[in-house]
Amino acid sequence: MSPNATIPSNAQPPRVCIVMRDLGQPSEVWMLRQARLLRGVQPTIVCWNVVGDADRTAPVPVERVHTPAAPMPDRWRRARALARTLTGSSPFEGARSERAALRAIFERTGASAALAHFGAAALRILPAARDLGVPVIAHFHGLDVSSQLRDRWYRIALRRNIRRFAGMVIVGEHQRQVLLAYGADPSRIRLIPCGAPTNVFTPAPEPPRRSDPVGIIVARLIPTKGHDAAIHALAGAAERGVLACLRIVGDGPLAGMLKDLASRLGVASRVEFMGVRTPEEVLAQLRDADFALQPSCPDGSGWVEGFGVAVTEAAACGLPVIGTRFGGIPDQIVDGRTGLLVPPGDTAALTDAIALLASDHELRLRLGAAARERAVEHFDSAILAGRLSEFILETVHHASGAHANNAHA
Repeated sequence: MSPNATIPSNAQPPRVCIVMRDLGQPSEVWMLRQARLLRGVQPTIVCWNVVGDADRTAPVPVERVHTPAAPMPDRWRRARALARTLTGSSPFEGARSERAALRAIFERTGASAALAHFGAAALRILPAARDLGVPVIAHFHGLDVSSQLRDRWYRIALRRNIRRFAGMVIVGEHQRQVLLAYGADPSRIRLIPCGAPTNVFTPAPEPPRRSDPVGIIVARLIPTKGHDAAIHALAGAAERGVLACLRIVGDGPLAGMLKDLASRLGVASRVEFMGVRTPEEVLAQLRDADFALQPSCPDGSGWVEGFGVAVTEAAACGLPVIGTRFGGIPDQIVDGRTGLLVPPGDTAALTDAIALLASDHELRLRLGAAARERAVEHFDSAILAGRLSEFILETVHHASGAHANNAHA
């Protein structure tokens, strides 16, 4: 089937289970956007945990996996995991009751395929899916092809089962070599970033013009997102006489430390911690900002930024983005044309970039316009969801053909 695979007009669209561990995480809003935008398939979300009332507000039907099995002692858990991997099974399949629950969901929904967000979830559902002949597409994002690989059991499971995935989706080109090193079939890998709805994330009618430009970071307050480097750089720019403000949208374990850092560096009045905001509030804040930052950096865990949806959202709003040359961020930012790239963890370079953008209104407008153009052309979520839909249909067709061939063999 061609990459532009479609189904006959008289056929029912394939039913696809969209599997995710948590439904409704503020940092994973792109999952719901993607599910809503899929075309030519009938999606059902399958999850273990629900945040708030996300199951009632989701754009597609939701099935929840209930797994009441009690945990085993660690040594028995690991022994059973090893036994499974040595026999070619996944150590992430969970208790027998969970496998039965997943099978029941796949049967009840009439699943023709399952798209699992993150590698561990794909491995976890694989045994139940294989019981029923349901092809699994593993959608990798970031930690599942970086820091999580430090877990021995995850590595073993991935290596032994990667050829059992009917397809694999990556969000950054840098992830392809990781999967190939674990034995993936290169013909079954597709690069499809998550993107953002560029018809929703649009520039403000009148770009703000103020004496103290405002930068914005939208990210969880964790070490890998580089908030501390941004605060240091803001203070460094102020020492040069370039005054700017910083809005931090998100929450996390570093909130207290970052507030103390801003106070210690004398920029507490210029750093606003806004906490978790709704998507509508994030959009309003982006439209009221002058530039955005994504200073992601390694933290020693092996984690690598997969894509960075916040970069797309900011760019779609016409903001130039200062990002780091790390993971999938350079896939989005063209240095000097749509934003600025600096080495990860390089506070001096980040200071230079903030000082440059904060002091040059025309440069911000020029880079922001180019950023918007690139986001619309390459990273619009509707276009990318269309590509994902085509890959799902192609995978269903491929699996159906293989099943038919085996039946006649």
